[in-house]
Amino acid sequence: IKNKINKKYLFENKKLKNKKGGLYILLNEINKIKEKGVTKDELQRVKDTIISQFIIKQAPSFIAEHYGYQLTFKQPHILTLEETENIYKNISLQDINNMCKLLFDFTKMNICILFNYKEKDIINYLYDKFYKKKNLTI
Repeated sequence: IKNKINKKYLFENKKLKNKKGGLYILLNEINKIKEKGVTKDELQRVKDTIISQFIIKQAPSFIAEHYGYQLTFKQPHILTLEETENIYKNISLQDINNMCKLLFDFTKMNICILFNYKEKDIINYLYDKFYKKKNLTI
């Protein structure tokens, strides 16, 4: 997950009613997805978006990029656009929720914060806001 959070809003956002900063909000949302999964409607909206991009991007440059990536990474079977589209269409709610539980493992998560913060301060923040209060499923 890649996200940009302004430095002054990383830990606290005084503009919000609950004052929660971007780091808290992001980790809390990841935890909700891990715990509860995504809904059927959320999955369908994402699938529709991805599939519509396939339809819109039928330009030669997109097609070249589609096949180029597969050749670059030496895929054993080169997928056509239609085959790739069918893969997306066939992703089930159970598939995606199982993958969320697997990928969103907070014991293996790395966080990269590119600001002038001390590692100790970030660890203490995470411990106080999540681990100590058991707000994250570890």
